[in-house]
Amino acid sequence: MVPKLKLRTQILFVFLVLLAVSSVITISFTYARNSGTIRKMAQDLINAVKELIVDKISCMAKDLERLPQMEMDYFNRYPSLSLENKELIFYFLDTFRYYPTLAANHIATPDGNALIFFNLAVADKPYSFTNTKTLPKGTSYAIVFVNRSGGTGKEVWAYYDENLEPISKEEIPFQGYDPRDRPWYIGAVKEGKLFWTDVFSYVPTGNPGIAIAMPVYNEKKELICVIAADLSLHLFSLFMTNQSIGKTGKAFILNESGELIIPTSIDTNTRINHKVLSDAYSKFAKEKQSDFLFKSGGEKYLAAIHSFPLSFENHWFIVIIDPLTDYFGEIIKTGHRVVLISLLILLVAGLLVIFFSRRISAPIVALSEEINKITRLDLESDKRVKSNVQEIYLIDSSIADMRIALRSFSRYVPKEIVKELLLRGQDIVVGGEMKFVTTLFADLTGFTPITETYPIKTVNALLAEYFDGLSKIILAHQGNIDKYTGDGLMAMWGAPQPIEEPEEKACTAALLCQSWESSLNRSRRERNLPEFHTRFGIDIEGLLYRPSLQALQ
Repeated sequence: MVPKLKLRTQILFVFLVLLAVSSVITISFTYARNSGTIRKMAQDLINAVKELIVDKISCMAKDLERLPQMEMDYFNRYPSLSLENKELIFYFLDTFRYYPTLAANHIATPDGNALIFFNLAVADKPYSFTNTKTLPKGTSYAIVFVNRSGGTGKEVWAYYDENLEPISKEEIPFQGYDPRDRPWYIGAVKEGKLFWTDVFSYVPTGNPGIAIAMPVYNEKKELICVIAADLSLHLFSLFMTNQSIGKTGKAFILNESGELIIPTSIDTNTRINHKVLSDAYSKFAKEKQSDFLFKSGGEKYLAAIHSFPLSFENHWFIVIIDPLTDYFGEIIKTGHRVVLISLLILLVAGLLVIFFSRRISAPIVALSEEINKITRLDLESDKRVKSNVQEIYLIDSSIADMRIALRSFSRYVPKEIVKELLLRGQDIVVGGEMKFVTTLFADLTGFTPITETYPIKTVNALLAEYFDGLSKIILAHQGNIDKYTGDGLMAMWGAPQPIEEPEEKACTAALLCQSWESSLNRSRRERNLPEFHTRFGIDIEGLLYRPSLQALQ
């Protein structure tokens, strides 16, 4: 049976559900719309930063790719590889003024001789390959001449100030440096054209960097030298770090294996750590999308990935990542406030609904009590229910009229009959009717000794099992149980509703009852319980007098 709820409970439930649903729909729609707009703006901002980085690095790359060609032309004019070649020295030092991102310039010949120009504003302490001495005061640039002529080899270092004026010069023991072992020399000779190296460690600083190199040939296609320019990754790192990406967004450079190139390390305590970076690159490698949203460590991030504008043997990628909360922090806070306000509205509205629902339901409960009194024929009450609701007023008036009518009716009809009529929803007509019915009588033989032998609890259980079986068979064959008489019962066919062939159905039921009783007795013998034996009698043309009933329409 479905449990019944009070009216005010149902009113409160329905109202709160409707209010909650409308609040959720409104909040969700507003959040979704605002989220979509903010996310697009955030993605556009990230893409703008990405394009800025790509353009800046592309410009740097194009400038740097022109540099070896220009230096090659100048070397062809002044081919002497020594510190005494003033025109060549001045030209190569002067390139640092126009290319402040350069860390070093190289000229290396096939016999292992080299001139190396260092920009001290970029390269950290590039004094010697042992880094054991301090630089002369005021030094901005340094040149090392590696000379392998004569078999023993030597190194001469010269120092210049910011105006390219010489400061001092000294010779140090040969450190064994061979430019022919460097990645830029090997790559340029192998490719025979302009060549970008992958990341390698600079000599003498050990800092990571990349280089662009070009081989120089004579008319006979013989290698004269290799000219190279170093670009410190530290400069890329500073440039990318200075880019504003939301509140906590960061830019990185990875190789095609997902290894970090720039910066060289990440603070593990930051929101964007190695795990976040790895998750972003894994999604990119799998789905090949340049702009996407991903999740890492329970937090959502926006990402933009672009191929590095320089071509290396191992491809690089620019990766920009920004937590979504950088853009959605305020909208999330606003959403929380809206939820709290909605809950407060629900609370206040709920209290108001409880108050008004009680005012509505209280008169209905009172009317229900009055109706219950009427069903018990307690007609003495003259209580009237007051309410401003028109429907309740009409019901109260109808109940009052019904109470008066029943009082009048009860003066002429016994109350018990009236109760039965109220329960049946039927009216009684003066008089009665005669019906031919088929009646079945069943009575147990020898039942008294059983009651004297077994406990009453056992006897009741045996009777319950017995009557249950007989009743099911009789009811299954359209019979009606009129009464149970101790150890017997009486059933009839043809009343109160007529049926076809009532005699046949009664006889069939009696035979089936006998068969079922035989099965029951076999089971009881196995359980050492007493057997029942029934006498059946059937009256096929009995008369039954009943009050005439007519259903109310």
